[in-house]
Amino acid sequence: MRKKQPWLISIEGVIGVGKTSLARLIHQQLDAALLLEVFEENPFLARFYGDRSRYAFQTQMFFLLSRYRQHTQSVPELVRKGHIVSDYTFAKDKMFAQVNLDGDEWTMYEKIHSALAEHTRNPDLLVYLKADLDVLMARIAQRDRPYERSMDSSYIAELNDIYDEYMRNYTNGQLLIIDTNKLNVITSQDDLNYVLGRIREALGEGTYQRALPIDDDPGRYPVETDSMGVEFDLAELGRELVETVDDRTDLFFSFMQLTDQIGQLSQELAHLWMLESDLISSGEAKGIARSQALSKRNVQIQQRLVECTDSLLTLADRTGTDLDAAYRRIKNTSNQ
Repeated sequence: MRKKQPWLISIEGVIGVGKTSLARLIHQQLDAALLLEVFEENPFLARFYGDRSRYAFQTQMFFLLSRYRQHTQSVPELVRKGHIVSDYTFAKDKMFAQVNLDGDEWTMYEKIHSALAEHTRNPDLLVYLKADLDVLMARIAQRDRPYERSMDSSYIAELNDIYDEYMRNYTNGQLLIIDTNKLNVITSQDDLNYVLGRIREALGEGTYQRALPIDDDPGRYPVETDSMGVEFDLAELGRELVETVDDRTDLFFSFMQLTDQIGQLSQELAHLWMLESDLISSGEAKGIARSQALSKRNVQIQQRLVECTDSLLTLADRTGTDLDAAYRRIKNTSNQ
């Protein structure tokens, strides 16, 4: 690897192994931008963990397309400025899809993934964090994300096997495997120094065991976390892929465009909630706080609502659905 050229390091591993924590801890020491996957914006994720078979395809496709957008738009922009440390690879989505999809859904997914993968960059260094199943389950329980509380250990075990198989056959660049069973980079400076030294050695920069510097200029390191904020036309991408898959993609990508816009709407509502909470904490009454917060975010919320409505109407038109008639029929049926 040539040091003078900006590199991309991707940290990979199964759910709970500590990818994001490590990426956050080392990117400044490596003088690199931080690129994080934005999984919270997936509107299907919580429902997926409640009913995997029902929501697997929607969840996987949303992740695939949002990660594709991030890799084709954010990565080139960031790498022009310097090095990047990321907490995922584009290939990870396919590993999860192997567990979650089958039949026609897997066939369509695999074709779309293959077409998109040709336009993404492989990492210069892939860091694979390994851990045993009991360690992974303990870490998942410790971070206590609500939608992960009922996660089945057999699901994590299957993912672990697929990750191991992928890494055994990995040929797309340099691979560094680190066993994390007895490491805790969050609480142990020695453990963090050890991992950072292994990565620097893999980059050809030697090994280091010095204390980590204090960041006295937080603005120095660009942080990319908002993959959904980049202008991106999923429907247009669908039209480009029609010949690769089949003529169902245009309809499907219209649906994915709607879910993308719902994700952006959820961001605006989160901003609204935070503004309202800050105002209430400062002593404002709840009604006044809501009014003031809306005055600051109303334009953005209206724009997102209009985009969602437009996509919904487009989808209804393409499926030959009279929304008004369907709404009245379904409401009448439910009220009987």
